Formats: sequence, C-alpha cells, structure tokens
Amino acid sequence: MKKLRFFLVLFLSTAVLAEDVTVQLPVGTVKGLVKSTAKGVIFYSFQGIPYAEKPVGDLRFQAPVPKKKWEGIWDATKFGNICNQMSYTPPNQSEDCLFVNVYTPNITDNLPVMFFIYGGGFVAGASNSYGPDFLMEQDVVLVTINYRVGPYGFLSTGDDLVPGNAGLKDQTLALKWANQYIHHFGGDPTKITIFGQSAGSASCAYQIMSPLSKGLFRSAILLSGTSLSPWAYQRNYQLYSRELIRNIDPANYHKYNTSQTIYEFLKNIPTEIINDACLAMVTTNPKSYLQLYQGFFFAPVYEHEHDGAFLTKQAYEAMEEGDFNKVPVLLGATSEEDYFLMEDKEGLGYISEIFTQSRDSIPDDMHVTEENKDTIKAELMNFYTSGGNYVDNPRKLVTLMSDHDFVKSVLKFAEQLVKHSQNPYLYQFSYKGVLGFHTNQSEKGFSDKVSHGEDVGYILSFDREDLSNFPKEDQLVQKRFITMLTNFAKYLNPTPEKDETLQNIIWPKTDSDFVYLDIGSDMELKNGMKHEMYNFWNDLYARYGVRPFDTY
Repeated sequence: MKKLRFFLVLFLSTAVLAEDVTVQLPVGTVKGLVKSTAKGVIFYSFQGIPYAEKPVGDLRFQAPVPKKKWEGIWDATKFGNICNQMSYTPPNQSEDCLFVNVYTPNITDNLPVMFFIYGGGFVAGASNSYGPDFLMEQDVVLVTINYRVGPYGFLSTGDDLVPGNAGLKDQTLALKWANQYIHHFGGDPTKITIFGQSAGSASCAYQIMSPLSKGLFRSAILLSGTSLSPWAYQRNYQLYSRELIRNIDPANYHKYNTSQTIYEFLKNIPTEIINDACLAMVTTNPKSYLQLYQGFFFAPVYEHEHDGAFLTKQAYEAMEEGDFNKVPVLLGATSEEDYFLMEDKEGLGYISEIFTQSRDSIPDDMHVTEENKDTIKAELMNFYTSGGNYVDNPRKLVTLMSDHDFVKSVLKFAEQLVKHSQNPYLYQFSYKGVLGFHTNQSEKGFSDKVSHGEDVGYILSFDREDLSNFPKEDQLVQKRFITMLTNFAKYLNPTPEKDETLQNIIWPKTDSDFVYLDIGSDMELKNGMKHEMYNFWNDLYARYGVRPFDTY
C-alpha cells in the first residue's frame, strides 16, 4: 500500500510539473512553469517578464519607460538577458535586460510579497543568480528583478541630459509593476517587503529615502548596506565619466568636456566597447581596490531639482531631518564584513601599504581640513593597530575596513531611524557555516569570522536547493534565519510569538543602546552592537568632520 501511495504521489507530481501555466495580465499573457523544491513543495515560476521598454538609443542612461502591451503569449519559462556588467563579461548580457521574475506557491492566494534587489557594487549582478526554493517553502511570493548597473545605470552628467540613478529608477518602476500586477500571481500588493544585500541593501535604503517610491512597499530588510554606506555614493561622477571616455578614445577624450559632448559620444558607442572600457577601469585604475572605501566608480548620486528626480538631498542630512519614507525596517551585518579580503593577499597587501604610507584611510565623507589629516590618520592607525601599522597587522586592517565600509553606516542608519521613532530590528550574523561562501580560511583566531554575503546563502538557494546535503547545524540556522525574515514580511515582527525553533526568543526593536540579535549556532540578545568602535568613529566625525555629510 505504501509503495502504491508513493507511486501515485510521484506520478501526480510528475504530471503537474509537466504542465505550463499562463497568467493574463493587463499588458499581455505570460506563460510560466510548474516547479518543485527539493522538499517537494510545488510552486509556479515566471521568469523574464519585461517591465520596461528596451533602454536603448535615446533611452540609454535615461529613466526607464513602462513596457507597452504585447500580442500573443510571452514565454516566461526562462530568464531574460542580464544587464551589461562592468567588471566581467558573461554571456547573455544586453541593454535589453529589464525583466522581473515571479515565484509563487499559489496563483490564487493573497500572500505577502518579498521583492529582492541584488548586490554587486552597482557595477555587476543579475537576478538569475538567486534561486527561490527556500522562500517557496515559507508561503510568500518572491519577486526578483534586473536593473541596470555600471554606466548604463549610474552615469551622470549632473544635469537634465543624464541626471543619474537610472538603475535606482529601474527598481522603482519594477516596484510599481509589482504593485499593479502581483495580485495576478497570488501576491498581496499591500504587503510588499523589499530586501537586498550589499548594493541591493543600499538600494532598498535609497528606496526608503526617495519620494518616487513612497507607498510602493510596506517594509524593508537591509542586509549589509545602507544609503549611508561610503561605497554607495559617487561624489566624483564627472571624473569617472571622463575616464570611461579616455579608455574608449584616448587620443581625443579631452574634446568631450561638456555634458552634451559626453552624452552624445557615449550614447552612440556600441555596448561591447563600453564594456571593455569599463573592464579596463576596474583592472588598471589603482583606485579600484579602494572602491569599497571611497565609492564605486558608478554609483548613486544626488540629482539637481527636476521632474522625476530620484533623490535631491544628501542621504545623511535627509536621514538627520527625518525626510524619508516611514516603514518598518530590519537590518544588520555579518561579524566581519571585509573578511573576504583575506583571500586576496595581493589586494590586501596593496591596501595595507597605501593606508600606512598615505592618507587614503581618512574617509572622504568627513570632508576634513588639510591641517587635521595627519592627526586623523594617526588616530585611526592607533585605534585599530594599537600603535602599529597596517602592513604588520593585516587582520586589523580587515577589521578597520569592515567597520568603515559596512558596520558604522548600518549603525548610523539604525540610529537615525530610532531618532525619528522608527525603531528597527537589528542583527549580527555570526554563524560560520558551509552555506556561506568564505569557509576555507585558516587564519588562527580569525577563521570563525563571517564575511560579506555569507548570510544570503541561508535565504536564497542559488544552486544549493537540497539542504539535506548540508550539515544539520547549517540547516537549523537556515530555518531560524529564513523564518524570522519571512515572519517580518508577514507580520512586521520577526518573532511574533515564542517558537521553540527560534529558541523562544522574542526579538525586540532596537533603541539607543543598540540591542541586537546575535545569530550564531545559538541566538542571543545583546546590548551595544560594536559600541566601542561606533563611539570611536562618532567622536572622530564630531571632532574633525565638516558638515554637511553625505555618507557615514
């Protein structure tokens, strides 16, 4: 009898999985697939649905235009093209890349929606890198999107010709698409939670700040990045626009010295040439190693006042004034964000020499005066190396960069939310498991640190759908983490009631004492997340920084 029951389940599942599924939208019909997770949970997959017209020709570098109606049935059984990447050249990249993917357990339900924005330093990334399987077992709808990166998404001339932030505006248009159409896929448009990691997390924070995004989502989850992160803003956009042109036309680049000439030149250059020029920037510019510290070459900017501007205020000052969309937020960081630098001995060695010999360790966003630079450099080196230098203390340099690049801006963002009575949930991800990506380090006393991006493997499945292949402890931490995040999406509370799986913890919102949940093999509520470090930086900015600040 058991064998017969197993055969029937297998037969019915196979029959269901063989079927296509169609959904009628006001803009046209889409055809997707019925799929199954490793645990046998059936879900519906729709990939490569266009939400915007092709951003080509006169639309290159510009705000996206909503997709018009199409005739016939759109094949949503496979991913669309990925957007052109700045740092490498994978196949299937194109300017025609503005697609959404929708994964849903039930087309006729009314489930909370989790809207994911990928990271990649605003110069790389694609939605097809992230699998839905783990979330499909949590009764939520998942939306992932492509948005333009590199110069295609973040070139700016600082005026009406190319205001900038096209990539952020892509995200906003995709959010509008979800608000309009997600109910056709079983999602509740009033319960959209945006979430992202790294530059995707900073993007979510920018969506919190933009008037264009007001009312488009209910809550936000920020994994290791905010709009205050020093790498998430480009204050030298004219410099890098001209460097891009110099890599394309070195003999004549000096001729392109106005917004009009820059725009007209780059608008008509084939993507292959732009991509090669971008790759040259990454591989030949010595500042490339310092992009996390000083800002990615192409990143968000603050626009001049004009119709359709995404953001016109500096992020720090806007947060300080409470000028942002008031939504519930859950945010945090890993225990040692820049730990991945231990894998790049050459890069780490270069940075340690530069920071020891020059003033490049001084944050650009402090806007310090010349007479204070040597003092600040010395105070930084003394705090992190106890009187030594970075060349002899590479681990200490990694900690400096983790704090500067990620943690202090996460804490400042949380602090500003608390200031305006929008107390968020705060966490640190401290579990070192196989589901992470940087598990091969053997540095004694440092090997338990969790690097940037390791937490994402516990939320989105990548190519690791079958958790039974991983250690039991990884499986338990994964279950806890994804349960809390989906609880937040469902109830705006990661621990709405005591749950043995969650060790009966009730996670409170943070306050001025920075209470946070430390997520390790066990979970523990603690006070004062990296308080000594944060107090040091706050004091440094207070004594030497010159307002207004843009990042932190």
